[in-house]
Amino acid sequence: MTLFAFSSENAAIAPVSPLKEMGAYEALWLEQGASFKRIAERFANDEAALPSDFVPMETSSRTAQEVLMRLKKAGVHRFGVRIHHAGDSQVPVLRYAEQHIGQNRLFFPERNATMSALTEATIIVEASDTSGTLTQARAAIHQGRKLFILNSCFEYPAITWPARFEAQGAIRVRNMDDVSTRSRDTVNRVTIGAGVSGDARHDGKAVRPLIHRSSDSCGE
Repeated sequence: MTLFAFSSENAAIAPVSPLKEMGAYEALWLEQGASFKRIAERFANDEAALPSDFVPMETSSRTAQEVLMRLKKAGVHRFGVRIHHAGDSQVPVLRYAEQHIGQNRLFFPERNATMSALTEATIIVEASDTSGTLTQARAAIHQGRKLFILNSCFEYPAITWPARFEAQGAIRVRNMDDVSTRSRDTVNRVTIGAGVSGDARHDGKAVRPLIHRSSDSCGE
């Protein structure tokens, strides 16, 4: 959407530099005590604020270059930068890479939302009522992505989330036709999720890790 300045109350509406804003956002996360809550509070009083409004230009530029170097080293050459209403809850590159792996557990909910945003559908194989997989399920519904749930989840009486998500638009999967007929023209990237907490395993088998797929098929 094009933004026009219809009055002279403000001198001008400055152009937005995606590179500068990426660097500023990453710099905010490198500050002591940074969290999603604290960063959000800084924007709460001004919906038009940009990350660069809180970070010196030199810091933004330097941090952006560090991010670009890390992305290039990881083989990431194409990516986008969204300023407002990003549906993927972006996890900061530098903070995630530099802090202890145990601390990165705090990013798990945002990571799940990111995986949903980057795929066109999520298929849940199994999950307890407290599984982080359900974070991705909620994100899929919110983002307008397809959410498939295996029928075996509905048949396990100890969990309640399958019926709740089905009422919100999730699709119950009794066989592969339920997936293919509902996603034939749209799903090229799917995420298959399996997650439990504690001893909640309703099929007696080891829990499968979260799998990212980039193919034209949802099955193996």
